[in-house]
Amino acid sequence: MCEFLPFLSPRKVLTKNGRVSGMEFVRTEQAEDGTWLEDEDQTVRLKCDYIISAFGSGLSDKDGKFLSLCYSTIMYIVHDYGICHCSFKSVGN
Repeated sequence: MCEFLPFLSPRKVLTKNGRVSGMEFVRTEQAEDGTWLEDEDQTVRLKCDYIISAFGSGLSDKDGKFLSLCYSTIMYIVHDYGICHCSFKSVGN
């Protein structure tokens, strides 16, 4: 099972006794002008045992014309019992 949690930006890894115990995120919101803002007042903490980070890239295309290269970060939060939470962040135009 995987729960997708969009609009979160990783902030810090939480540890206990030298081991990963969770991760803290802040909420992201899109402004009217299209820019993305990170709201430090809205935090989310998730318990986890492992953190897997995956990076990817893709082309942003409109009307058949090359616009920009967008980079994506997907953060997987994995528990010993197999449940993970996914956070996605896209950077670029």
